[in-house]
Amino acid sequence: MKIHGDFETRSTVDLKKTGVDIYARHSTTEPLCFGFAFDDEPVMQWNPLLPKRNDPLSTLDLLYAIENGAPLYGHNVGFEWAIWNLIMVPRFGWPELKIEQCYCTMAMAYAMALPGTLENAGAAVGLNTKDAAGRRVMLQMSKPREIMTDGTIIWWEDETRVSRLLDYNIADVVGERALEKRLRQLSPAERELWLVDFKINQRGVYIDVNEVEEAMVIVKRAQAEFNEEIYDVTKGEVARTTYVAQIVAWLADRFVFADGLAKDEVIRLLKTDIPDDCRRVLEIRQAAAKTSTAKLTVMKNATSDDGRMRNILQYHGAGTGRWAGRRLQTQNFPRPSIKQKDIEDVMEHLDSYEYIDLFHGAPVQVLSSCLRGFIQAAPGNLLMAADYAAVEARGLAWGAGQHDSVMNFKKYDAGLGREPYCIFADSVYGYEVHKDTHAKERQIGKVGVLQLGYQGGIGAFNSMVPVYHIDLEELFEAVWPTVKMMERELAEDAYEFYLKRTDEPIPKNQAMACDIVKQRWRAANPMIVNLWWDLEGAAISAVQFPGETFYAGWKNRFAFKKKGSFLWCRLPSGRALCYPYPKLRNGRTPFGKVVQKLSYKSVHPKNKKWVDIDTYGGKLAENVTQALCADLLRYSLVQLDKNGFPVIKHVHDEAVAEMLAAEAKRRYDEFVQLMKQTPAWAKDFPMAVDPWIGKRYRK
Repeated sequence: MKIHGDFETRSTVDLKKTGVDIYARHSTTEPLCFGFAFDDEPVMQWNPLLPKRNDPLSTLDLLYAIENGAPLYGHNVGFEWAIWNLIMVPRFGWPELKIEQCYCTMAMAYAMALPGTLENAGAAVGLNTKDAAGRRVMLQMSKPREIMTDGTIIWWEDETRVSRLLDYNIADVVGERALEKRLRQLSPAERELWLVDFKINQRGVYIDVNEVEEAMVIVKRAQAEFNEEIYDVTKGEVARTTYVAQIVAWLADRFVFADGLAKDEVIRLLKTDIPDDCRRVLEIRQAAAKTSTAKLTVMKNATSDDGRMRNILQYHGAGTGRWAGRRLQTQNFPRPSIKQKDIEDVMEHLDSYEYIDLFHGAPVQVLSSCLRGFIQAAPGNLLMAADYAAVEARGLAWGAGQHDSVMNFKKYDAGLGREPYCIFADSVYGYEVHKDTHAKERQIGKVGVLQLGYQGGIGAFNSMVPVYHIDLEELFEAVWPTVKMMERELAEDAYEFYLKRTDEPIPKNQAMACDIVKQRWRAANPMIVNLWWDLEGAAISAVQFPGETFYAGWKNRFAFKKKGSFLWCRLPSGRALCYPYPKLRNGRTPFGKVVQKLSYKSVHPKNKKWVDIDTYGGKLAENVTQALCADLLRYSLVQLDKNGFPVIKHVHDEAVAEMLAAEAKRRYDEFVQLMKQTPAWAKDFPMAVDPWIGKRYRK
């Protein structure tokens, strides 16, 4: 027997800002109704506002079934679990709902690379679960109608609205049940991981809210100074750094035309030749818009009374199986621009704006580098962390069978060889590069190894130039004397193609230098280049011949098969990536050749619409590499859980656990060894980790 269920609630708390833990624990949060259905039977309801629509006997059946271990399905079932256990159990005497009884159709949808919301996931598989009018009523009733001066809360609870809400709730249960029938259940391994993920999210990360509030005071003061300066520079025409329309208009008056003031647009404008006052205004805007302000606010709003911020990771939020961030978005913390010892010093002096400004620089920029440090071990505890070293570069070489690269990593890890970045740099410069004596050359090698593995060229290489502080003029001068005629001709062709694909090209000699590095990387990694074509060919063939299996990669590590409306790619772990609704069309290469192009349905990363996304060999290589690396982390998370290491967060290739200080020190080596372990399917993977133990989270 399955139970499908859905709560509707109301509260003075903003669920999106605080997260479900704070929301469900708040005194004003109340259940409006719980709709439920046994198997395919009609939906029944419990509700306190319109008793005549209740079914008391069915509610008793529900409670009896849950008490005896019946499974409960819900869309984002963690919400149902929280409301049930934190409200229904203490206030209404309902029996405990164990997480092992819960099954999440949102997780199932994400695992099939479908949209996350019930409405959009349903639409993606051909269901119409949309009830716009009902949703408007639900949103209206979920918040107070009015809060009186004496604190009395006036809710929307007239019979017409309540009745409409109950209808909406019934439709949600019906829609979730229909969706569940069209989704694949999580495999036993994925189910185990989902349960581990729940525990990680329930532990949460510890944040000292007092430190956050001190930092917010610094930001507020800095913002006031930014506002004063932008007012002075613009002679009163722009009052605040947040007044985008005023800034855009002021720039336009000086013939600097901006398409908004998003981060990328400001960076683009600063690269152009503009008047000094315009440059300064954009610099002020850029400095004031640092992500530190928003993230500090999120930390303050979403940290529970016990100092922990929960539910910041979304299982399978990315199609490759990686997690996505929620609210705090720890995956996109800015890279620190100051050293860890300086970060520690800043955190010790958050009560002094003047100290930070004097010894470390502009406070807002400094705090942006310190964001990780606000996540820390609770009093008496320590954090243990380890991240996989260059795991995607290793994973790509391993998956493709680029044995010399794999061996280079293994030798380097064992202290028997040179760093792989330096080895590749040899082929760029024509002489032996060493880490200690050739810093600039090593950076080129590092960017090549880390950035060119997914069929990228000039644009991909150039995107990392500001990150690694590379001088492309120097690169051109160094490599051009060694260029062969064929390399030059290919670089000329690549530059012409590059001009067609970018609105802001870099100078030709710099672009050609990037392409020379690309060519030499590809010459040094023929098996990876072959993997691009193998993956694309196997995927296209699988779409052409449904039901048949086509292989790619070293020892057939990847297998494609189309079944029904989905293209599946089996990974070395046995897990499968999903590409919904694949289709083929004729297209042209950059050089005019007509070829078949593969596309599939996906959520667009910017507008979030369900659209056709084109793919190709390099992109597929990125998908399978990130996926197999995610499987390594997934394995580590389960092993750490089984061995009693409480993981509190993770990011792509890193896991962080928190324990009592004495125990953390005693078991630190064990933690590192567990992170180094690889599953049976990756026993020959060139694994290495960079571990640390300490009080504050860091890069």
